[in-house]
Amino acid sequence: MRVDHDPTCVEGISERPRALLKLSSITSLMQPIVELSSGRVVGFEALARLQDGNLLLAPDQFLPELSDEERVWLFREMLRQAHDFVTAARRRRPDLIISVNVETSIVMRDDLPELIEMTLGAEASTKGIYLELLESEKILDLKKAMVNLTRLKKMAIGLSLDDVGSAYSSLIMLKRLPIDVIKLDQAFARELARKPSDLQFVQSVMSLSRGLRKKLVVEGVETLEILDALTVLGVDYVQGFTIAKPMPAIRALEWLDEAREKKRSRIPNSLLGCYSAHLLVVETCRIIDDQSLPMRWDRHAKDPHACGIGIYLNQRGLHDTSFGVAHKAFHDVIDRYGSDREIWETAAELFRRELEHAILAGTAEQKSGSVVPLRLIPVCSCVTFTESATRPDTQTMKKTEPSRFAPAFPTSLFAQLAEATNDVIIVTTPDMELPGPRIVYVNPAFTRLTGYTADEAIGRSPRMLQRSGTDRVTLDAIKRRLLAGLEVHEKLLNYAKGGERYWLDLRIVPLRDEVGKITHFAAIERDVTMDKRRLDELEMVADRDGLTGIPNRRALLRVIESEIAALRSRSIARPYGRDACLAFFDVDHFKSVNDAHGHGVGDAVLLGIADRLTENLRRSDALGRMGGEEFALWMPGVTLRDAQELVDRLRRIVSEQPFETPSGPVTVSVSIGVTAFQPIDNLVHLMNRADKAMYSAKKAGRNRVVALEGT
Repeated sequence: MRVDHDPTCVEGISERPRALLKLSSITSLMQPIVELSSGRVVGFEALARLQDGNLLLAPDQFLPELSDEERVWLFREMLRQAHDFVTAARRRRPDLIISVNVETSIVMRDDLPELIEMTLGAEASTKGIYLELLESEKILDLKKAMVNLTRLKKMAIGLSLDDVGSAYSSLIMLKRLPIDVIKLDQAFARELARKPSDLQFVQSVMSLSRGLRKKLVVEGVETLEILDALTVLGVDYVQGFTIAKPMPAIRALEWLDEAREKKRSRIPNSLLGCYSAHLLVVETCRIIDDQSLPMRWDRHAKDPHACGIGIYLNQRGLHDTSFGVAHKAFHDVIDRYGSDREIWETAAELFRRELEHAILAGTAEQKSGSVVPLRLIPVCSCVTFTESATRPDTQTMKKTEPSRFAPAFPTSLFAQLAEATNDVIIVTTPDMELPGPRIVYVNPAFTRLTGYTADEAIGRSPRMLQRSGTDRVTLDAIKRRLLAGLEVHEKLLNYAKGGERYWLDLRIVPLRDEVGKITHFAAIERDVTMDKRRLDELEMVADRDGLTGIPNRRALLRVIESEIAALRSRSIARPYGRDACLAFFDVDHFKSVNDAHGHGVGDAVLLGIADRLTENLRRSDALGRMGGEEFALWMPGVTLRDAQELVDRLRRIVSEQPFETPSGPVTVSVSIGVTAFQPIDNLVHLMNRADKAMYSAKKAGRNRVVALEGT
């Protein structure tokens, strides 16, 4: 399983006790993959996350704790979620793909194709599914891997080699294995601003992938400068935070609907982009020289203002910089000494070094904050500050040439902006002891949102907006940060004058005088009530199967895991098999129903099965749809024998009467496997046993129940 980089995940959890791991809380976050030349979304990668309270853990924070059996379960769960997502997504984009990481140990299993069929259902389509092999995990038996992967290709499953560049074995794997996609390790792209020479490696991998007729995806694209450099270089596909952060499946489908194709120009828009453009120029020069052709580019060779780099330097007035001069010198050498490779290669290298130096200097300046980055000077130099508004440090001002600053921006205009904005702005005194800070200013947006006039608010505490429903833990956290002189960013429930609830995205900034003393707190608040309601609705929808309305796989597994924890916590254990049972239902020959009548009829059958089962359950039972044509039933407080009788009655209820569909009555049957919980079981063991029992029922002739004791 891939250990991907995601700053949204917490760190330092690798030593979390294994008992706290909750595999039923595994969820997939989807991250888009985009074709640079067209801006078209071509696919998504499913990234595993483990929900632990309010935290989302990345694989490196829980994977080391898992046994081999649990890792197989994790792969199957990710595959199921990815299949459900791509099935829905391909209704919008028929050619969309989804990629899922797979560990080498799973790739080497002899029953891998059968494992995938058992996971998705024998009738499920695998079109659009790609499995990503980690290049960093060494494959010892390439011949066996070749056999297994070839079988996957026959199932229409695509194959990617992930993290290329992180280990030594990639060339052997690329040569021997039937790989479709190369994914360059994200460390290369993420470090480009500090290591621009890595663009040469990216360029080499591009040439290799095209020579092998494989697609190349560059991961870890996290800044616009890096995106620009890869666009100029001609990279085909990218993935990273600049495109979109990983997101839940429901949001990913919405994002896909909202995404607009945007073609990007290959004219550089940054110094890093210029670096890429220069690499392409040098590569072209070498090809021309290798073929003993005259070095003629018409005016592009003679005029340093005409090429893509020259256009960038013109737009920003940078021709007089050291790298601008080196660029002009390179053009002059090409024009005069194009036939002398040693001379023009020397000029090319000088320009490359100057360009790299400028990129690295800009990176250091941004990091230290000591100097305004060169590319931001035209923006930053337009404004200075007067009176008591926030302004540059006095010492810094003395060192800055006055000619760099335009006329002052009057503070009175800031008041006009505050009055006009739709965001709520509140300014308070800095008092933190009781009775606490007092409001000294509110803008009109405050009155529109809360119903309080400025006269009613000024002089009072912001606590006037809070009631019993406001989270005290959040309020305490806000107070601690303000006491420490730190900025605050929280979401908070407040109440309007008439008692209406509203949610705020709240930012509080300490305002300081010239000596650094806090004089006021400024709160900038945005009403996010509708967003909060929508999020609550999405969370509710996320726990329900979209077709049948019963709990989905994730919600049911959460219930089962909670019940297992309760069973284990009992001080006196009951005899084996007396506490609860789990049953898996699979609709027999469901593909034949879809093939003969269409998916609309198939959906009607699944909906009918869910309704019949729900109507005939005990109040304590929990039914859920696991995906496709598979259902699961949790039955607490029964022996295995009792459970077998219960599910056999349900089997007859399903099979003995046809279902009404748009194409007329349709009769189906179900195969059921049932097993009993034992004190030594975890969720994975219990599910695997129920799964095994269900497949035994199918192999025995279908339309029957098989009960399996624990082993």
